[in-house]
Amino acid sequence: MLTSFFYRQAFSSTEFLLTAIPTLLLGMGGYELTRWHHTRHLLNLALVEAARAGSVHHAMPEQIAHHFEQALDPLFASAPDPSKQKQRYLQKVENITQLPAWRIILQSPTHEHFLDFHRKDLDIAQQTGLYAIDNNYQKEQHHRKGLGSLSQESIYEANTLSMSLSYAYEPIVPGMKFLFKQLRHFYTEAHTATLLSHGFLPIQHDLSISMQSHPVQWQSTTKVITSHPSTKAITTNHPSHIPTTEVCHGIWCDPHTQSTVSANRTSLPTPSSPSSPSNTYPSSTPAQGYTPPTEETPSTVENATTVPDHNHPLCGISLCCA
Repeated sequence: MLTSFFYRQAFSSTEFLLTAIPTLLLGMGGYELTRWHHTRHLLNLALVEAARAGSVHHAMPEQIAHHFEQALDPLFASAPDPSKQKQRYLQKVENITQLPAWRIILQSPTHEHFLDFHRKDLDIAQQTGLYAIDNNYQKEQHHRKGLGSLSQESIYEANTLSMSLSYAYEPIVPGMKFLFKQLRHFYTEAHTATLLSHGFLPIQHDLSISMQSHPVQWQSTTKVITSHPSTKAITTNHPSHIPTTEVCHGIWCDPHTQSTVSANRTSLPTPSSPSSPSNTYPSSTPAQGYTPPTEETPSTVENATTVPDHNHPLCGISLCCA
């Protein structure tokens, strides 16, 4: 009887282990998946805040980085001091991987966008000495400019801020880091492979938002990377093949451009005073040697109306003379 009792206990313990271990693993995996999804959601909100700040601050990398890290505090809300806990985590990731815990790549505006649509007469361009794209009257700019010769895109794409986020997520379930390390062989991108090799899972997000200020071609920082070369060298060495701002003759022209056009415009010719009407009219029978005036042919009148008068006083003010 005692032997059978021990056998029953042994079988019960074995059955418990066979059912408890998979159940425990499923529970821990579900918790990790929920925590990952929660982190991903809060990162999306933080990226939205960073994009909003960038759209109203000329896509300045410092403003984007400041507002993004400020919006990361809800990720560490369980700590007594979320800001300090956040800084400790970011520093921990950087010490282990020798990389920032997060990075944002500005995919748009591109270098070609700035070459196609830059405006040197904008206040922000004159203050910084960098290329800037006009954010005002985009519809009129599109009708006048069309597609850029280098980017093959319109002014609308040039005024769209596109961002790509990569954030290092650290799991807390035992064994997950080992699993992430095995995934590094499937990625060729250096940043992603490095994070995976240290057991961090990169969470990636893409976001696009319309600019509410003039985009400026800033230089890259440690955490916010732009997709164009050094802007200082570009500003000082302006290649001859780069399209410059065309001269505008329409109502939506910049005041600086209109003043230049008005200064270069020739003065209007003074119209001759009409001759006084004659009191003698030809009789019904033409006099000898009299040649009646001929009417102007319609073709001549039509050709005269189709040619734009660039010397018209309203050209460049309320008329759009191409």
